[in-house]
Amino acid sequence: MRIVHASALTAAVAVLAALGCGKTENPWQVSEKLDSANPDETFVWKAAQANFAEIEAGRLAEASAGDAEVRRFGTRMVEDHRRAQDDLADLARQKGFRLPTRPDEFHQKDAAKLAEFSGARFDREFMSRMVSDHQKAVSLFEETAKDGKDADVRDFARKMTPTLRDHQWMAATLKGRIHSAYHYSCIVD
Repeated sequence: MRIVHASALTAAVAVLAALGCGKTENPWQVSEKLDSANPDETFVWKAAQANFAEIEAGRLAEASAGDAEVRRFGTRMVEDHRRAQDDLADLARQKGFRLPTRPDEFHQKDAAKLAEFSGARFDREFMSRMVSDHQKAVSLFEETAKDGKDADVRDFARKMTPTLRDHQWMAATLKGRIHSAYHYSCIVD
């Protein structure tokens, strides 16, 4: 058993922290393509973008994760967010709201960066993103469930919030396990 020198460990932690902190764009900013002052339509647009992002990230996890639980979580993201996207499309049709047909530029770049990783590195990056993404999604959905103008949009947000909270909890739990295992392996050979 060998202990890694403290300064080397500190440097490694700083590099890993910097990788996740370099984002300057706002993933929740609505594309200029949505010319709507309607906050309910804006919510639907943002929710659709979030679904696109989770489906794509989940597919990447199915293919690139090193940990079986991370792959299973990825599959769950694909399944749950595909169902949510179908329900959202029905709501958008009913309300006459436009939906994006593909992920926006921010989410495309984010997925491309995530696709560069595999194995344990992918697991750490993916789970960190899942925690962050679901924190933002829960906030967005809770706010809309409370303050949405349209009753059907509020109901959709209320219906989806428990699932998103479950995802957030699962992501945080799995991230903790993945990161603990990584940090332990950095300290002990």
